[in-house]
Amino acid sequence: LEIVNVTGQGGDLETNAPVGKGVLKMQTTATSDSRSEVVNLGFHGTVGSFISDGALSYNYYQQSGGPSSSISPAFKFEVLDFTPLTGSGYSTFVFEPFYNGGIGAFDIWHSVTLDLSTALFWNTGIYDFDDRGIRMTLAAWDLFFSGSLADALMTSVSFGIGSGTPGQTSYIDGLEFRNSIFSSLSADFDAPAPSQASFLNKTHLAQIRDNNTQANQHKSDHVILFYRFI
Repeated sequence: LEIVNVTGQGGDLETNAPVGKGVLKMQTTATSDSRSEVVNLGFHGTVGSFISDGALSYNYYQQSGGPSSSISPAFKFEVLDFTPLTGSGYSTFVFEPFYNGGIGAFDIWHSVTLDLSTALFWNTGIYDFDDRGIRMTLAAWDLFFSGSLADALMTSVSFGIGSGTPGQTSYIDGLEFRNSIFSSLSADFDAPAPSQASFLNKTHLAQIRDNNTQANQHKSDHVILFYRFI
């Protein structure tokens, strides 16, 4: 992961950069377990509040030349249900443009605004149910699990390229997430002026990069952003 300034790079990448010229570049290596994500950890409301009064939008640019034509940056969130219907109450829910109208043309910017009444998500398994080929709206998932999902806590939100997608290069910018009164995030990856103490109205406490230098690496590349909400 790398925050880059696209000035001088030409093409749609530079000309139509959504918010300023600072964007987040994401790349995966040639190995299938490589991934590249930006993650925000913390309490982001409940799934039920996100369904009823949430919003999500972001912009992505998928570079051509990768081995897969179905990959583009996805939106994900982790959930934890302390009173699970059965089994484990932990899971990750994933929204992928490919399953929601397609990723569009390569080498141009695309804008994504989720309509939560129609946006399809798959998940990594929860409540002893695991079928990653099923994609439904969050409201349909909650109904499927007899209303148990609504009170599950959203413990992280992230954007990026997941595992199983080697050799990909993507860019994202203009991230906006809101969950009712509980959580509001935004990021455009333009560096704030030195005198500014805030990052898009959120105090930017830390930015940590893991460049796969540890012996027990997992071939992942994460930028983790921590905020205090004000």
